[in-house]
Amino acid sequence: MTNKGKKQYVLVVNLKSRQSAEAIDKVEELFMSRDVLLKVIKVKNPRRIKEAFEEALSANADTIILGGGDGTLISGIEYLSLKDYQKPIGLLPLGTANYLARNLDIPLDLDGSIENLLNGSTRLIPIGVANDKFFALTFIVGLTQKVAAEVSDNLKRKFGQLAYILELIKQTRKHKAFRYTIESPDLKKPLKGLTHQIIVYNSDINLQLKLVPDHSLERTSLKVVVIKCGKSKFKLYVGFLVHILTAGKLKPYMKVFETQSLKITTDPVLAADYDGEPYNHSPFNVELYKRKVHIIC
Repeated sequence: MTNKGKKQYVLVVNLKSRQSAEAIDKVEELFMSRDVLLKVIKVKNPRRIKEAFEEALSANADTIILGGGDGTLISGIEYLSLKDYQKPIGLLPLGTANYLARNLDIPLDLDGSIENLLNGSTRLIPIGVANDKFFALTFIVGLTQKVAAEVSDNLKRKFGQLAYILELIKQTRKHKAFRYTIESPDLKKPLKGLTHQIIVYNSDINLQLKLVPDHSLERTSLKVVVIKCGKSKFKLYVGFLVHILTAGKLKPYMKVFETQSLKITTDPVLAADYDGEPYNHSPFNVELYKRKVHIIC
């Protein structure tokens, strides 16, 4: 990349994501039509994604763009942040749910998302970390973690977001409550009890339904919601349903607090859902990452 006067972009795209393979040719055409320098690094084997991120760094472009589903985008943000990359990061949503792009108001259509990449402003976005693994929106222990872990790629490709709902129905029937202990500097004493779900998030995740209390990316804190339902799945449903129907005015069976760090211990040992991707096992040390990242949105 030696052309002077032109902004230089590098796109790392995961061809395994739902839309990537069919969209990449159009992406290259759209960039060419805007007379912009673009290098595309296509990743066919997800195991080589870190090599692709390293290649993108070595190109020393003005902006690195991450293309794929939420898992690819979060992995790229994590890798670049740990490498102390401080230039803008662009996001090209090509997955099934695209929760991160939706939350940041990034257009999901190709023309709109590329227009955002070329002309959007850069925001400093806080990132969470749990047991040294990053999450950009949500960290969940419990029922919906099983959904993220068990929903098949084929189902996601065929049904899109409906795949998660179908898997939720399936997992709800057999899910068992678990014991938890939550410790935090912002709690007078540890929280203990039985639940089906613990949710930690750093932005507004109520994109369509007001499932949990609102939060904002502008706040430098994590919001924590513990569904205090004991073994009862009925209370779990009632808690969510009442919160939805009252637009968040009532929060039955919900313990809510904000913090910058917490520790979650569970019995039995459980995995967690990081932005829709299953990783690690309890106990979890959760906190905000020391530095915000520059995202074009």
